[in-house]
Amino acid sequence: RPPCDLCEPYDGVGRRSKVEGRRSKRCRDGRSLSSLFVVSLLRRVRAPAIRPSLPTLHVHVVTNKALARPLKDTAALIELTGGNPFRARAFASAARTLERMEESAAELTRAELTAVRGIGKSIAGDVRELVETGTLAVRDELLATLPPELPDVLRVKGLGPKKVRRLWQDLGVTSLDDLEAAAVAGRIADLDGCGAKTQDTILAQIDTLRTYQGRRHIATAPA
Repeated sequence: RPPCDLCEPYDGVGRRSKVEGRRSKRCRDGRSLSSLFVVSLLRRVRAPAIRPSLPTLHVHVVTNKALARPLKDTAALIELTGGNPFRARAFASAARTLERMEESAAELTRAELTAVRGIGKSIAGDVRELVETGTLAVRDELLATLPPELPDVLRVKGLGPKKVRRLWQDLGVTSLDDLEAAAVAGRIADLDGCGAKTQDTILAQIDTLRTYQGRRHIATAPA
């Protein structure tokens, strides 16, 4: 019989077997004894143990910085809407406290957060709301009272909540487009406390924001 595929390398009567070191002989089905030895040797090789794969666990880690950001936004929105300045400062102070904390605020209870200097009982509840739901109702309620694109104006460097409120109330600025139009027309330079330099700076900052349109802003950023 013609040899099978396994014994082909050792075909030829009288040829020394590379594996067994002796003359190869044909087996009944055409395979040589040397090839059978190779097969048996391969069967003895242990396959690597296959460990059962575990499902990938995705852990959402809430950092102190991530918790502080919506509190800062809330402080700015309170000022922008003409709210209580003491309340705005309370949110801003709590945000700074969270950023300085070494311990993870997300792992603290409401009572433990209240015990931290700079975080009151009410804001401690807001922090827990952020941890548990990923949203902040007080921030969303403030946003709902404003023109949809007005918070974008806060992204302009050098324009704080009070100045943005003035632009909104006095010039009708409710978006970056409105702000740009007011600056091009020279209307911002006519406002008290502003001038040509401030107006030019605003235009330059708007150009920068146009370049980075994908950047985060209050109206669309996740809590």
